[in-house]
Amino acid sequence: MQRLLLVPFSLFSMYRTRPCKSSIWICWILSFLSALVITSSDCFQSFQGYTQRNQRRVIRSRLCGASTGFRHVRSLQILQMHRMQRMQRTQCLSRGELMEETKMLRETLGSLTQEVRLLRELLDPPNTALAEKVETVTTPVSHPEQDAPARKETTAVKGEESRQRATKSPQRIGTTNLKVVSAGGDAGDIADFFVEDQKVPIGGMSNRRGLNVVIIDTSMGQVLSAKTYDIWGNPMEENRRLAKDFRAIEEDSIVLVALKDSGMENLDGEALHALQSIGSTLEGRLAFRQGYALIGVKDGEALAERKGPMVMAEAKLKFAVRPPQAPVRA
Repeated sequence: MQRLLLVPFSLFSMYRTRPCKSSIWICWILSFLSALVITSSDCFQSFQGYTQRNQRRVIRSRLCGASTGFRHVRSLQILQMHRMQRMQRTQCLSRGELMEETKMLRETLGSLTQEVRLLRELLDPPNTALAEKVETVTTPVSHPEQDAPARKETTAVKGEESRQRATKSPQRIGTTNLKVVSAGGDAGDIADFFVEDQKVPIGGMSNRRGLNVVIIDTSMGQVLSAKTYDIWGNPMEENRRLAKDFRAIEEDSIVLVALKDSGMENLDGEALHALQSIGSTLEGRLAFRQGYALIGVKDGEALAERKGPMVMAEAKLKFAVRPPQAPVRA
């Protein structure tokens, strides 16, 4: 580098002695090149030093990270060792406590058995003879002529009692699980009734579209009727028929209602009042193809009520109901 710097100075001295245009240009070019070489060498050296420093920093950071990671792993191992030691100590303590408790239980059982033996010896002394008592039963002599009218009266009373029992409703012991499933046309198109997980057979026109109604007689404990009301296809006539049939239902009867496909959007005031008479809480029409399930009581509160795209209402009766084996009357 020093030699390169001396070149322009030597040329400049030559120019002083023998000046010419070419020598001037050569002098300037060489000076420019020498300056460029000097600056590039300085830049290269500074860049090389910078890269070396960065490499050293990276190596140091990696070494520090490895050391910290090793320390972290070591600390985790130490914690696990402490936990294992604690668990072993607790297990040893629990075993010792169990052994002590078993010893105490054995001692108490031994003392109890001794006390029972002593009590048996005191209560059941040997060579005790039991006295047998014989009771003599005296049977009065009956006179058939005097007892004949009394027998007639008793037979008449018994006949009347049997007739009254026959007219009364039979006693039904047990419970009955009821399920009502309803789904609109977009969510499954279902309207099914289940008595103790047995499906109630029901038929109707238009694939049972609209409201499906099952009535259970509480006095006899059986399904009385199963009908469908197509209030979507013929709303005026079916709403009127629904209200008329609901007015004829006896008090305290169980009424199951399920919607199939659609129809609740066509309810009128008379049909809505009929549903409210069995415990429904509806105050207006439902949306198109919205499911509806109800387990109601005539002139009472509903046992279960659901509405939505696909719903299921469940209730448990406090008496037994015979599941129908054949289609009931419509």
